[in-house]
Amino acid sequence: MRSIFARPDTLNVSLVLRALLVGSLARSLVRQYFQLCAENYHIWWRSFVAGGSCALYVFGYSIYFFVTRMDITSVVPALLYVGYMFLMSVAMFLMCGSIGFYATDRFVRKIYGSVKID
Repeated sequence: MRSIFARPDTLNVSLVLRALLVGSLARSLVRQYFQLCAENYHIWWRSFVAGGSCALYVFGYSIYFFVTRMDITSVVPALLYVGYMFLMSVAMFLMCGSIGFYATDRFVRKIYGSVKID
């Protein structure tokens, strides 16, 4: 039986997904660190939004791709494309935002757990 990772397209998708998640995690951690340095402790929604912000780029690029590259002239296919891309962007926002929030939560617990209080 052949492995699922033997196919090049599956390997490329998994590598891109990992790079996306690592980038989202790093963006959230850096933003969280700068917020903590500024002594702003109301940062939980900001860490979620920082992680999910890549979905805004994906949705914007899908609209750009639709306008410049696709040759769709009728309304129904255009609405289907925009609707499905919006749903995919929302799912991506929730996925990357959750990863960013979880990573920043672990980061804050780790750095504040090592602080010694006398």
